[in-house]
Amino acid sequence: MASEPLQLRINTIDTVEVAPPDATGDGGVARTDPARVVLYGAAWCGVCERAKRYFRARRIPFTEYDVEKSAKGRRDYRRLGGRGVPIILVGKRRMDGFSEEHFATLYRR
Repeated sequence: MASEPLQLRINTIDTVEVAPPDATGDGGVARTDPARVVLYGAAWCGVCERAKRYFRARRIPFTEYDVEKSAKGRRDYRRLGGRGVPIILVGKRRMDGFSEEHFATLYRR
């Protein structure tokens, strides 16, 4: 069965409360650290690279999933209703796209 291609919208910012995809894959809501950062992105995404450079420069630990190359990344992206990359989760909060200012506000909560 061939996977259908993802249609991605790039660099939109919309901070909303979300239930992160389940880390175990059984469909439940994962219990997450309130400051845990997860980035769903793609290899070709310049905004994703900028976000990763920002995290590394500030020593912010993060987990990255490629929505095109990783089965878990693709599955979680669909569960999140992804329409663009990056999607960044901080605990149960979500950012679509990346802005240093918005991320700093989101991460401090």
